[in-house]
Amino acid sequence: MSRLLFVLFVVYWACSPSEKRVDYEEYPDFSEESSPTVEQPAITMCGSSTAKRAKYHLVEICQMKFVPADLVVSPGDTVEWINRDITNHDVTEQQSRLWHSPPLSPGKSWKKVMRESAAYYCSIHLVMKGNVSVGVIQ
Repeated sequence: MSRLLFVLFVVYWACSPSEKRVDYEEYPDFSEESSPTVEQPAITMCGSSTAKRAKYHLVEICQMKFVPADLVVSPGDTVEWINRDITNHDVTEQQSRLWHSPPLSPGKSWKKVMRESAAYYCSIHLVMKGNVSVGVIQ
């Protein structure tokens, strides 16, 4: 019984939506002072005289869900999925399976630069689905 209570406490603590915990060992580019949603260096779009900054977006895998399940990003933005659940998950493009992550054990993450919109799912747990819409964000 005490083992079950301990497991429930760990799941609750790891997936608590009230605060975001970041394992900075997973993000060697970031310091304690920086946020995992920092802007990346400016990139110039072809034919454009203005520079656009690519952004970084974090999707947490928690309690058998992608959080947020629907995400809107600009072309060239990086999306990182981090597994904060107690079991392995992956991220697989749904329509043609053009891209997929390796199995992500708890605490591990995977990144992708998004250039096109995509629906995705966890091929290990088929009920888990998400969507990244690529468009121009003001």
